[in-house]
Amino acid sequence: MLVRYHDALARADAETEDAPPELIDIANEQWEARVLTLLGEHDAQTLDNIAAALDRIDRGTYGECVACGEAISAARLRVLPEAAYCAGCATSAEERTPRFTREAS
Repeated sequence: MLVRYHDALARADAETEDAPPELIDIANEQWEARVLTLLGEHDAQTLDNIAAALDRIDRGTYGECVACGEAISAARLRVLPEAAYCAGCATSAEERTPRFTREAS
């Protein structure tokens, strides 16, 4: 999936090289490219999470929190089948991790 988004970004760059676009067009294209990159990263992370869940199924540890070893609730697994953490450990991890980061321009 990530390759698809990088290819789209490369095509967008190639198209903008030929014509001198307006400043707003450049800003829009940069924004769209950034969104596509983020979506690609999200897709890659989702695939990694699914692969890890399949590995836990193979090992017989699916449904156990990888942090504390407690059972992940059935309701949580119905909503997020690739969940690796129980709700408590996931909440703790989210509180320690900044939700958004600013990039240097």
